[in-house]
Formats: sequence, C-alpha cells, structure tokens
Amino acid sequence: MVDLGIWGEKLAKVEGQVCRIDFDGNPSGSGFLVGPDLVLTNYHVLENLILGKLDTASVTCRFDYKVLADGSRKEGEVAKIQHVLDFSR
Repeated sequence: MVDLGIWGEKLAKVEGQVCRIDFDGNPSGSGFLVGPDLVLTNYHVLENLILGKLDTASVTCRFDYKVLADGSRKEGEVAKIQHVLDFSR
C-alpha cells in the first residue's frame, strides 16, 4: 500500500532536481542534478556535443519546467553548462 502523502512529499523533494536539456532552445532530453553543479544524463542526449557537432554555448539545462493542467507552461530556470566531465556509450 502506498501512502500518497509520503509519496507526494518525496516527489516534491526530487522534482526540482530534474531538468530538460535543450540545444539552442530545442528540447533534446532530460537530466538529473546529482551534485550542486553536476547533471547526469544519457549519452545519446549529449552525443552531438561530445562528437563536436555542437559547442557548450548551445546547451542549457532548464530546471522546474512544467506544462500545467490548463495547458500553460512554466518556463523554469535556465543554467548553462560549462563542459562534459565524462561519458561512455
């Protein structure tokens, strides 16, 4: 049995750690904040950056982005990335 109150509290805690990763303002994938300035994502999300087809200036992480029940959007806060630390396929 799931206690919805506890589940909702835990969801609210981690919700702010999820980001949408954009290239030149276009959604590419998602990431998760795992440290104060460290985002974890999948290789395929940053593949064009890793392969040198894009530069870091074109990539942003958008935190607290939401599509609301009425169809409106909350654009959230944008953070630029500095560099890619590590990757594997």
